Amino acid sequence: MSKNSLRLAKSAALLMWALNSIAQPSSAQTGQPQVQAPATPIPTGPSATSLDLDRNKGTMLQIQDALEKEEARPKRRLLTEVSPQELEFQDYVNKNYGKWLPIFGLDAFSFEDQGFDAPVNSSPSEVYEVGIGDQIRVKLTGSLELDATLVVDNTGFITLPRVGAIQVAGIRKAELQAVIGKAIARLYTGYSLHVYTGALRTISIYVVGHAARPGAYRVPATSTLINALYASGGPSPAGSLRAIRLMRQGKQASSFDFYDVVAQGSTVGDSSLRNGDVLHIPPAGGRVAVLGAINQQAIFELPAQGTSIAKLLQLAGGLPAVARIERITVDRIDRQKPEAPKQVISLDLRSADAEFLLQDGDVVTVQQIGDKFSNMVAVRGSVYQPLRRPWAKGLRVTDLIPNASALYSPETARVRNDLAFGQTGKRARLPATMTPGGVVATSEEITGSKLESLVPADNINWNLATIERINELTGQTELLHFNLGQALRNPGGKDDLELARGDQIVVYGDKTLTLPEELRNRYVKVEGEVHSPGVYQLAPGETLKQLLERAGGATNRAFPYGIRVTRASQVALQKEQLKKAAQLLEDTVSAQSAEMLGAGNNAEQKSMNESLIAEIKRRAALLKTQTPDGRIAIDAPVTATAKDLPDFALEDGDTIYLPPKPTHVSVYGAVNNPISALWKAETNLASFIEAAKPKKSADLSEVYVIRANGRAETVSRGTLFSMGNTPAYPGDTIFVPEEPVRMSLTSAWMNGLKDWSQVIFQMVIGARAAKGL
Repeated sequence: MSKNSLRLAKSAALLMWALNSIAQPSSAQTGQPQVQAPATPIPTGPSATSLDLDRNKGTMLQIQDALEKEEARPKRRLLTEVSPQELEFQDYVNKNYGKWLPIFGLDAFSFEDQGFDAPVNSSPSEVYEVGIGDQIRVKLTGSLELDATLVVDNTGFITLPRVGAIQVAGIRKAELQAVIGKAIARLYTGYSLHVYTGALRTISIYVVGHAARPGAYRVPATSTLINALYASGGPSPAGSLRAIRLMRQGKQASSFDFYDVVAQGSTVGDSSLRNGDVLHIPPAGGRVAVLGAINQQAIFELPAQGTSIAKLLQLAGGLPAVARIERITVDRIDRQKPEAPKQVISLDLRSADAEFLLQDGDVVTVQQIGDKFSNMVAVRGSVYQPLRRPWAKGLRVTDLIPNASALYSPETARVRNDLAFGQTGKRARLPATMTPGGVVATSEEITGSKLESLVPADNINWNLATIERINELTGQTELLHFNLGQALRNPGGKDDLELARGDQIVVYGDKTLTLPEELRNRYVKVEGEVHSPGVYQLAPGETLKQLLERAGGATNRAFPYGIRVTRASQVALQKEQLKKAAQLLEDTVSAQSAEMLGAGNNAEQKSMNESLIAEIKRRAALLKTQTPDGRIAIDAPVTATAKDLPDFALEDGDTIYLPPKPTHVSVYGAVNNPISALWKAETNLASFIEAAKPKKSADLSEVYVIRANGRAETVSRGTLFSMGNTPAYPGDTIFVPEEPVRMSLTSAWMNGLKDWSQVIFQMVIGARAAKGL
């Protein structure tokens, strides 16, 4: 509810109470006979009516006055708005300990509208004392029928029709029905009586001292000390929360400790308020700061009688499990000697120190338990799961790491699981361990998968691990290096070091440190026409020919001439080179376009030249979008076997594909019948181009052939007859370009264009890239 809505609700409640009082007819207005108590005569007739009207008029004036005071009342400031002078102890702690601590309990009053005001129409407790202005509802059935709401007048009486005036002021609610029933019983019998309280009066109280909003308040008569405290915004930062005094007729009626509410939720010390009560908030008593390993770090107020450190820490929520109960420090200021240095007192709560009495200005620090284990050894780093176990004399590295499987990282475990249980549900053949030179995975399901998805991202460095050891004399950390692989292969040997108390074994991944090439874990995927395709871990210095032999050798259908070796590092390099060449071609065309456009003899020729320029630019832009596959061309005779391949050095991440021998030769470009014709021995390029029926616009002076080994060749013969001496190989892709145009261009420009075409086709290795042009 907003502040305006809350204020409107309060005003409406007060107004309804006043209207109910006015609407209740007086005894003179009803014309009913007046029955007076003999000892206390009550005025009747016009005087009674005048008294009721005066009372109601006064009530309205009180309501108006209360609303005006509420509007003019200064609003509660947030804690952050309090002036620094009010928070000197907080500043002291912040400057000396680097921690700004809140005042314990004060945040309960941090906001303006708390909603803790006693409701105007709330049902009072049984001990509530009826007073002037309260409404009493009396319901009679039986021999006497009556249902009336009566207001206690200024003399403390209610006037009950056909009964008379009954004094009720000062009577507790629990006794009210008995008192009214006794008065009725003197005149009537055979009736049933029910008495209820209606709208209650408001009372005037005063909040003084170190309050956030001191002043006079009009509150419901059911209000208690806590209601008044919230209505006034609570104590200021300089005010006390532990010694709030309720003054009544110049004497102290009670004292209240708000910490009981905050820390325990207890309202035992709360007191009902009476008209004219004064709530006095004295200055705060002594204060101490509590910080460190405690559930609530704050500044606490000490009670007048003082308190022990154990009780104060209980107020702060108690000590958590990580607190060191044997190491509590108290920094104490000597008020008699302000220039003297602070005194540091060390306490152990397990002893009589728990009853140590705190003083104003003390700063209590609770130490936290450290992460050091007294009898622990551990393994961490590139392992599947960090391990801790109790230390015992004679414990060695292999007692914590018995085998390689204990060190698999989560990524390695995921990869191994994926390989073991593929999407088809078939189980792959896996090695028991991953030793240098071993096969990582062999399965039909992984063919075509990316190598990075099959090889763990961070493999174990078997050649180096360290033991971190704390020197108990110097406190310095010492590093002991050992060969992890040797320790596992030779338990009890020189690398299987004995562990000391608190040692931590650190296992590294092969990417953590830059190792010599022969020590790195390198993986290559082998696919195609080999007897054992899969992912292999390279041995140091292993070549293409050697790895193919280890993969079972080539099958009878293999075509080693067309072997495809792709390398990730070459993709970016080839793409950058292709981009530069395409950009240079664009720049050349742009620079010479004026000469081209001026070379036309008529409008038709110029239009053709413009179309040619646009087409060249389009192809150059298309070249920039091509992504080479990173293939490395391997030179070998077309009749080569796997054993004839060169000793090509392999790198980590290479993919080798040994294709089957192709049976066709493809022809496309400026031909009427693009074909993929069956290859036969001793055939030449001319026979395939002739079968594809070249167009009249075909430029036979610049025919390109992309061989199965990835090489792109230019055949510049000019006629089909002259190409008869150029052999065709299985898997060839022949591209016949269009004649640019018959136009009067300078020979230098035309030669340059042809040179650029040759460069581009040399760079676009692979028929897939060439077909995109």
